[in-house]
Amino acid sequence: MNAETEIVGTELQAPVEITEFTETSFLTADDIFATTPLPVPPAIPDAHRATITFVEARHYDNEKGTVSLVVHLTSLDLPSLQTEFEVFLPKLFAENIKVDPTTLPDELGNKQKTVYRMRVASADGRSTLQKLRKLAADAGRTIYSVGITRRSSNIDEYAENLSKLLIGLEVVFYREPDKDGEFTHRLRVRGIMPIDTVSKPKLLKKYQKAWESA
Repeated sequence: MNAETEIVGTELQAPVEITEFTETSFLTADDIFATTPLPVPPAIPDAHRATITFVEARHYDNEKGTVSLVVHLTSLDLPSLQTEFEVFLPKLFAENIKVDPTTLPDELGNKQKTVYRMRVASADGRSTLQKLRKLAADAGRTIYSVGITRRSSNIDEYAENLSKLLIGLEVVFYREPDKDGEFTHRLRVRGIMPIDTVSKPKLLKKYQKAWESA
């Protein structure tokens, strides 16, 4: 090892050897900051019975002005688990919920029309927000029974009304890890299903069902 050595000392202190490594020492950052890594536990897809606690509009402070609707959930099988289901919205819809969806861009890198159809509204009623409202309807909830008295005029009022419709609703959510990127070890909520999903064993076959071990 090629090192330059300096002796530092005083009359009252024993000499101390200080070693300075040079570029020819062939050391790496792993050598300097050597630590013993721990294995990352596998993120096993799971499903939980849960209660919807509230819904909010989340505004991101970024260049794109990203906005999402966030459904907050508390597991009934593991009450300490509080999580969220985030639905990212087309930018122009978030800015104006009365926008004509046929005018939304649908080009490479800007697929707002496709996102609108998948998450906000589609003719077959299978968009994410339509399915959430159907959960409430199937549970017998109406806008009148939950106290919604006026139309939404912006995305925050939309979130407020959706929250009134869904608060307290019992559902099933299922989680999976990201397939790549930074959070492959972290489970994220991928969808919300009716509470009677627990009585349909063929559904969610690949998920570890929390209610079976609760």
